[in-house]
Amino acid sequence: MPQQQPSQGGQNGHGHRRSRSRLAAELGGPVGLGVGVSMLAVTAVRHVLKRKPPRHPLTLAEWRAAQRPDGSVHDWLGVLAHTAETGIRDPEAKRDLWPLLLGVFDPSMDTAARKSATDAYRGSYLQLVASVKDIDRDILDRVQHHQQLRQLHYEQQELQVQEQQRQMQQLQQQQ
Repeated sequence: MPQQQPSQGGQNGHGHRRSRSRLAAELGGPVGLGVGVSMLAVTAVRHVLKRKPPRHPLTLAEWRAAQRPDGSVHDWLGVLAHTAETGIRDPEAKRDLWPLLLGVFDPSMDTAARKSATDAYRGSYLQLVASVKDIDRDILDRVQHHQQLRQLHYEQQELQVQEQQRQMQQLQQQQ
């Protein structure tokens, strides 16, 4: 039986992987646990070397650098990716970024447009608060009126019961 030439890359001439026993025979000895552990270690080292260094949370300086002079954001996708991956460190940057992250404002809006939109939202909010307070007052008035009516009804029932008891006593005395 003629011996085949060892193929390169761990594959035979047909593109199939060689079996472990055939590979062991070609290498001249048994392929053991040590080889597998070594291959795993090499893979782990490659992974560690390829990994990106950890990033830090977005700082105020980085946030300011991502803005144009008018306040609009020129690299919104970069800021969004950095923020999603690492978070936001500075409270002032959080205050500016959260409305953009929530979609309240478009990143292309300049500072003046965001301020006018904020003022409009604030006005709407104050109107809603006033409406809720009016509704709350109306509900409280209705609850108090209902409680007064219940109290009157209860008192009337008490008076009726007392009147019936008094009439019963009179009837009993007459007999």
